[in-house]
Amino acid sequence: MNFLHPGLLLAGVLAVSIPIIIHLLFRQRRKPVRWAAMRFLIEAYRKRRRRLKIEHLILLAVRCLVIACLAFALGRPLLDAAGLLGSSGRDVYVLIDNGVASSLRTTNGETALDAHKRTAKDMLEALNSGDRAGLIALGGPADPIVLPASSDIGAVTRLINGLEATDGATDLQGALGALAAHLESLEGDEDPRPTVGLLLSEFRTGSADITKPLISTLSGLEGVRLLALQPDATSAGNVQIVGIEPLRSVVLTGAGRAAEDVSVRVRLARTGSAVGEAGVTSVRLRALDPNELDAPGADDSRASVRWTPGQSDASVTMSVRLDRAGEAGVGASVLVGSIDRDALEADNSLRTPVRITDALEVGIVGTRRFSGGTSVAQRSAADWLRPALAPTESTPVRITDLEPGALDAPTLAGLDALFVAQPDLVPEESWATLRTFADDGGMVVVTPPSEATVHLWTDPFLRAFGLDWTFGREAIDAPADAVFTIQPDANDGAGSGGVLTLLADELEPLVRPVGVFRTLAPDLGASTGTTRVLSLDNGEPWLVATRPGSGIRGETGANVPSGTPVDNQGSGRGVLFYLASAPTLTWTDLPARPLMVPLAQELVRQGVGSSSAGQAPIAGSPIAAPGGATSITLLSSGSEARTIDVDSSGLVRSPIRKAGVWIARDRAGRDEGVIAVNADTNGARTGVYDPEALLAWIGGVFGPAEGASEAVTWLDPAEPAGALESGERGSPFSMPLLLMALLFAIVETLLARWFAHAWREPGLSRGVIA
Repeated sequence: MNFLHPGLLLAGVLAVSIPIIIHLLFRQRRKPVRWAAMRFLIEAYRKRRRRLKIEHLILLAVRCLVIACLAFALGRPLLDAAGLLGSSGRDVYVLIDNGVASSLRTTNGETALDAHKRTAKDMLEALNSGDRAGLIALGGPADPIVLPASSDIGAVTRLINGLEATDGATDLQGALGALAAHLESLEGDEDPRPTVGLLLSEFRTGSADITKPLISTLSGLEGVRLLALQPDATSAGNVQIVGIEPLRSVVLTGAGRAAEDVSVRVRLARTGSAVGEAGVTSVRLRALDPNELDAPGADDSRASVRWTPGQSDASVTMSVRLDRAGEAGVGASVLVGSIDRDALEADNSLRTPVRITDALEVGIVGTRRFSGGTSVAQRSAADWLRPALAPTESTPVRITDLEPGALDAPTLAGLDALFVAQPDLVPEESWATLRTFADDGGMVVVTPPSEATVHLWTDPFLRAFGLDWTFGREAIDAPADAVFTIQPDANDGAGSGGVLTLLADELEPLVRPVGVFRTLAPDLGASTGTTRVLSLDNGEPWLVATRPGSGIRGETGANVPSGTPVDNQGSGRGVLFYLASAPTLTWTDLPARPLMVPLAQELVRQGVGSSSAGQAPIAGSPIAAPGGATSITLLSSGSEARTIDVDSSGLVRSPIRKAGVWIARDRAGRDEGVIAVNADTNGARTGVYDPEALLAWIGGVFGPAEGASEAVTWLDPAEPAGALESGERGSPFSMPLLLMALLFAIVETLLARWFAHAWREPGLSRGVIA
């Protein structure tokens, strides 16, 4: 049993012993002094001894009850909270915003989170004796720290004191969903308690997106209301670094070299009041060894961005030298960009890992011909792919020929990319092996077989890679007097790691002379996870990019809050390209055109880069570990080492809410790649909303029912704690127990006078001794 004031209760219980001690002291024997009439008194005392003992015990019990009632009156507040005495009170849940926007500092140096914590503590102090408190942190994904509510208000207060701002966006939907799920589990209780949710946030544009309605998770729940802080009316200026984009996400140094100069585009953004001002932002770019993140950068690259009023986005291209860190032949570097400090520091830096290797390992799946007299017209797709991938001996691409019937995990383990030139010869069970290769971060390029007439291989291909495309059974030939032509898609490379970014300026003249005679183009339908890179002039896709599993709906990560909408972009970590024409002269004259070599080179280099081990997810999002990794470990000399396991699906088990660089390792402790977690820049936007529009948006959590928005009210900014105070707050003593103590005191007084014969017994005349 818990008490709000255990010290006072203990003192009261000890005070109960005072009447007992006095009673015992008066029972001490005294030395008798005999006198003449004493024998008559002794005789009278012997006759009344039993009655006197009972009277003394009754008085002792009543006096102890007086003190005990006072003691329990002092300790009763938590007896109320436990439901043992009187009313059950309310459940008050504090939903406190510790998302990335809450780290915004005011002019006095206090952060928004500091103000939220102070308000929360003031409101907890205003709770009544029967109330309980819960705590949910909104830093994404929302964290139900105290759920269900606890009667230990002091413990909840201490947890609030220990809250820190995360680098993830505010997850109000996830917090309300967790609260609703808990309240639904309590339905049917015999003694339901009123529920109050306290929303403590500045509700800046990064904390709440009112263009996306809240899911009505609290609809139909009785006795629930929300009290929210009014949104901050002052728009704060903020400059962010939102992207670091090396022109190549995998750097090939060639044999015998360990460093390379690369061009990097750094993107910046401004939000809030900063958009309307002119200014200058200094940009610094460093390339660091993942194991020496705090080392000084002697070769830093520096640049400046000049802003004009009204400008919200800008970019600058910088050059930095990447030194390979790791074992000979392969390694990684982390690009760290930073800008001038401002009121919100979390988005002033960004990290992107870059893979550095001396060569890429590429496999070509197809039967190899050993006759040396093959004419140009008779060359297979594999024959054309080899010189395109490795046109010279110094090209940093090593090719391995693979038989379609001999594809297994050990064979594919050392490869970065795989070109499947004869998919019709791949056994059905081997397609699952290719899917696993892609899921583990490999790149797969599939082309139709040049000699097949009926294409049955598409069925196991689509099943294995989880795609919602459809194919015809036969290829389509161009008209006899014409050929199909190809053209860049308006969004070429988007979603595929910018596969043709470096060819953008010369892509159109390269594709113009290419003719296509035959295609097996997929019908993409409504697929949202597939990107067209090149298209035919008749509108059909010719080169597309996707992630394995992009056709499977409803896949979510283990640390995605329930009820969160998910746009499925594929569950695999690798990338899949499909070329609708076999690269042979019977399907297209691409092999004889200048586009062939640069297209093959960009596919393998940028494709491998987009699916390589280096990753830069945002804090609070589901994180997929590199293939083969069983755990990830935080790399930072300034903090305690932290390791998180990877589950069987390849996702990191626990959400990561803070920015930092992690190393992924396999079961044997070997490094599998680098993961750079960054702050959520969308969640760090510092604009403001109209209070009425925001109030209506929050009210949507109660559904479209009439009066639902009235269940949400703003707190008084001058005295927010007043919303929880009531008349019961006047005294910590329980009135019923105080009345009982008073009643026992009156009874004790009357009994004492009665037992002391303060009144004359009936029937006795004046002067007669009883």
